[in-house]
Amino acid sequence: MEPIRSDEEMRAHQEYPEVFSLPTLIDDFFVPKPVSTTRPLHQRRPSGQKGRAEITPEEQVSSVCAALLPGEARAFREALPMAQADHAPGDQRCEPLSWGAHVTAIFEAIPDSLTLYDHEGRLVYANQAAWKLFALNRRAGMSSLKLRELARLFQVRDEDGKPLPYEWWSLARILHGEQIPEARAEKTLIRSLDGHDLLLSESGCPLYSGNHQLMGAALISKTARATEQLQDDFLALIAHELRSPLTTLLGYTEILRQKTERGAGGKLAGWQIEALETISRDAMQLVELTNDLLDVARLRAGVLEVHRCDADLVALAQRVVTRVQARARRHTISLQTTARHIVGALDVQGIERVLTNLLSNAVKYSPDASEILLTITEGPDAQVVVLAIHDQGIGIPKSQQPHIFRRFFRADNARARGIDGTGLGLYLCRALIELHNGRLWFESAEGKGSTFYVALPLMESQAP
Repeated sequence: MEPIRSDEEMRAHQEYPEVFSLPTLIDDFFVPKPVSTTRPLHQRRPSGQKGRAEITPEEQVSSVCAALLPGEARAFREALPMAQADHAPGDQRCEPLSWGAHVTAIFEAIPDSLTLYDHEGRLVYANQAAWKLFALNRRAGMSSLKLRELARLFQVRDEDGKPLPYEWWSLARILHGEQIPEARAEKTLIRSLDGHDLLLSESGCPLYSGNHQLMGAALISKTARATEQLQDDFLALIAHELRSPLTTLLGYTEILRQKTERGAGGKLAGWQIEALETISRDAMQLVELTNDLLDVARLRAGVLEVHRCDADLVALAQRVVTRVQARARRHTISLQTTARHIVGALDVQGIERVLTNLLSNAVKYSPDASEILLTITEGPDAQVVVLAIHDQGIGIPKSQQPHIFRRFFRADNARARGIDGTGLGLYLCRALIELHNGRLWFESAEGKGSTFYVALPLMESQAP
């Protein structure tokens, strides 16, 4: 049964039916049947592929399910037995479009945008939610546009508004065989055809034939703005609520330690002193996490500020190296620079935080006994200073490098090794450096290590 459409939708459907008509698409992607002698443009096979490969409907619909929210995936699975009963593969007595009609009805009922593409990135189907979200009625002939043209048409950018190379777009990655589940949905800024900027959360999966030939991609797009705001509010609330008990815990730990040192009460045993140090250290880690969460909330609200004062960058860097080295006894951290003093107007706490995070990451992702080097170099005109942190660690997978400064993002190789982290550090580091009108970037090769660079303009020293 065809879904009910408004008059406006029907006009759009008549204008470019190939974007909304599913029967031949369902036959091609989901239903095994004899080879057809005519093939529409959007059903072209990759070069070298002949005939029609046998397709398993259950596997194909399940692969689309994997990219949906759990509730929607359940709806697919619940509808699957009924669809199979109505159109068993190979049963020529059944109505030929009954399977396609069932899948069409399910796709159209999904509240989020669902679009299907062929192997070259041509749009071959969009459900009603996608039609409304992207204002597809504004342009005819969408199915003739390939991947690069689509990326240009929709002005694809990352969540910070910076141009995103089309090969890093979620759809491009899916068409190269990568599956992006809902739990790791990508944030993307896209301009709809009516001129509105949309912050989207994109997930999806490739579609394969029965003989594992890539046939296309399914992409689910959800508007992320409301979800992001709820997440921001929740994190800010949690951070505020954690601050008071953590302050109390640290205060009483310090009071207990000081009173014991002055002879008040009995002498603490060695294990008790060690326990106090552990409590204090872990509580400080939680304090740092709450500070990160609060700064993320301030940054998202546009109220994160830096407070500059005259500071010696060389002395500041040496303090940070000494502090991190004290906690990283299995690594060697060294500072290398030809300058004795580099003075400028800096937010001391902010720059210390950036260097601490970058050095701590270098330690965390590097093997024991490896060397970590921090270099400081003045530019030829002494107006810019560049700091570089070199490590010999696990590196960052190339496919994930464009996302490394995203909030909460962590590379797969770090997760696979069970290395702790929140994915907030680099996000905040870049924000703090940009508030100094500087730049943070990196070079990395998986398995060989990374180098993070910080370029800071040396502003004139402020008068006392």
